Amino acid sequence: MEKQLCQRSRKRRKPLLRRRFARFKTTMLTYRDEVLKLSIRPRRFVRFDVQGLWWLPRARRFLGHSAITKRDFGEVLITEDRLIVTVRKRLRHYYARRPVMAWDNNLLSLDGFSPSSGFDRVSLGEAFTLHVTYDNKRRRVQQKLGKKKCVYSRLVDKYEGREQNRVVDELHRVANGFLRRYEGRNHAFEDTGKRGMFSHNRRRNRDISAVDWKRLADIVGYKATAGKVPSWGTTMVCPRCGAKSIVPRTADAVITCRCGLARDRQREQPSTSG
Repeated sequence: MEKQLCQRSRKRRKPLLRRRFARFKTTMLTYRDEVLKLSIRPRRFVRFDVQGLWWLPRARRFLGHSAITKRDFGEVLITEDRLIVTVRKRLRHYYARRPVMAWDNNLLSLDGFSPSSGFDRVSLGEAFTLHVTYDNKRRRVQQKLGKKKCVYSRLVDKYEGREQNRVVDELHRVANGFLRRYEGRNHAFEDTGKRGMFSHNRRRNRDISAVDWKRLADIVGYKATAGKVPSWGTTMVCPRCGAKSIVPRTADAVITCRCGLARDRQREQPSTSG
């Protein structure tokens, strides 16, 4: 019993049912002849006759058409005393005319460019510092309690939970900051994969692992319109003529194209992505 508790396969307390509800995805429901049918088990269904209910006219006005189909429904929830039905509407050509803000991924910052507002930089240093701080804490715990596996696993789980919560809060703060600054714009992030960045340098690998590029892009993605562009070739391509240039190794180098355009390497990638 004690071994199973240490391995987290059992808990000391049994789970309690606090709120009774059932959640149904769109693949578990059908709608035909104003009857909503929900699948609760294989070949077991619950049917609700929604004909003449008060929310049907509102749903039709929201969707913009009178014939409601299965594609118009979102998730459905059943509680002890009510049925909660959600509808969804596809937005077409809503964000097409908005200006784009392109962001380049760096170790401790995001460098952005927009043709209307120019260049900007957003710092990721606080989130990076949180990762390093909790990594050092786990290392000290491992040195002191490495042989006591039960106590060690509890402390590591506690520190990992705190780290994730604080990092997510910091990324939300960063995202809200530049979304307020650039309200009403689309955002393009660099689709950078970390797998090809790792090398034999352990310190560099730790620094790359502690950066939250993808998580920040996902957070911005559900607060605003955001997309990802391939990172390959964005520094080499000239934004004026489209030709490829040889990029120097140094970070503060100046790239000169055959058309005569000279540009800074650090600012070139977001301008080409945008």
